[in-house]
Amino acid sequence: MNYEGFQDALNAELAIRGADVELTARRVDKMNESYDAITVRPVDNFIGVNISVEKAFAAYEKGIGCLKELLARI
Repeated sequence: MNYEGFQDALNAELAIRGADVELTARRVDKMNESYDAITVRPVDNFIGVNISVEKAFAAYEKGIGCLKELLARI
C-alpha cells in the first residue's frame, strides 16, 4: 500500500471506531518540523490530538504491524 492509500485507510479505520469525534487530515507545522497528521477532536470541543501519518506509515513499512495493530498502539 502506498502512502496516500495508507492515509486514506487510516482515516477510514478511525472513522468506524464509533467515537463521537471529528477527523481532519492536515499538515501540522511545528517550529522544527512539519508532518502529515490526522487530527482527532471530540465534537463540540476545541482540543484534539494529532496522529502522525508519517510515523505510522514508517512503522507499517517496517512490518511492525497491520493497520489495526498500529491503531491499537496509538
